[in-house]
Amino acid sequence: MKCDKAVEKFMELDDYRDIPILLRFHIIMCRRCRAEVAALTAALDILASESPFTAPRGLSLSIMNKITGESLSHVGRVSGGKWVFAGTVIFSSILLLNFSESFIWLEEQFGSQYTLPLSIVLGLVLTAYLSIVVGCNYESVKRYMDSFHK
Repeated sequence: MKCDKAVEKFMELDDYRDIPILLRFHIIMCRRCRAEVAALTAALDILASESPFTAPRGLSLSIMNKITGESLSHVGRVSGGKWVFAGTVIFSSILLLNFSESFIWLEEQFGSQYTLPLSIVLGLVLTAYLSIVVGCNYESVKRYMDSFHK
């Protein structure tokens, strides 16, 4: 291990008590690295001792528990009625589009060449919506499908 890599690896460590064996061996054998590591640890000890802010020992565990609890509390489920309502709006929009004045005008301007691309786009919208519904409610859909196979 080269000296610059050894010091770099030492700086990457979070806890200077658990030094990897190869790095520890290099520090013991190399006088320059040993002096640099000693200077670094002394500087870090001075910074830690002179800091006006001190944290209790178990603080990190309580912070992580709080973060985990907050992230789980925001997870909510969308009710089935809202999914059905949104699907009904999308599907009825696709059906009623054929009777709108804008569609009739566009069909007069572009002819029947306009209907195929529009149908493809609307089919993709409906497919994306159904994919999202199934992805968000996978367990419910699986139970529903399994009920037909029994």
